[in-house]
Amino acid sequence: MRTYTHITQVLVCALLGMFLLTSCKPSDFFTSEKRSANERPFAIETMKKIITALDEEDSEALFALFSEAAKENYDLESQIEEAMEYYKGKSLITCEDVNQFFTGSSGTKDGAYYYKSIRFLLYDWKTDAGETYSFDVVYVLTEEEDPAQIGLSKILFKDPATNNGYVLAIGAKLE
Repeated sequence: MRTYTHITQVLVCALLGMFLLTSCKPSDFFTSEKRSANERPFAIETMKKIITALDEEDSEALFALFSEAAKENYDLESQIEEAMEYYKGKSLITCEDVNQFFTGSSGTKDGAYYYKSIRFLLYDWKTDAGETYSFDVVYVLTEEEDPAQIGLSKILFKDPATNNGYVLAIGAKLE
């Protein structure tokens, strides 16, 4: 009986520590997955726009998705041109048909978001040219301190051979 009491105390301390370290209210901690689920339709719609632009080689449509900060800080025209040359073929599948992963990052003050972004990863995207791609995308939804950050932040093309590391970036610099 004494062991169960000790385990309970350790679990309570661990949970309290997580709340303190993450600066979250307990309700925020337990509802973050629910918030991410609400962002899923937006993420899929954004990914569809990205894929459509790549399929149709529409540099202007892809450029329009990016935030003003990305447009100012990176040579998006050159990066998009490089991506258009790298991406071969037209999609064989839809966003709903492939492996996806969504996550979010946010900060709140007085119950309102001052920063919120979503990251979505799309794996095993196949084209009619026999190519397979994986993408890592970050989109900023809210940024009170710098509204120019709102919009598509970056698209990273993962190494198709390993799915580790990146071979191409739009809105970022590869190291």
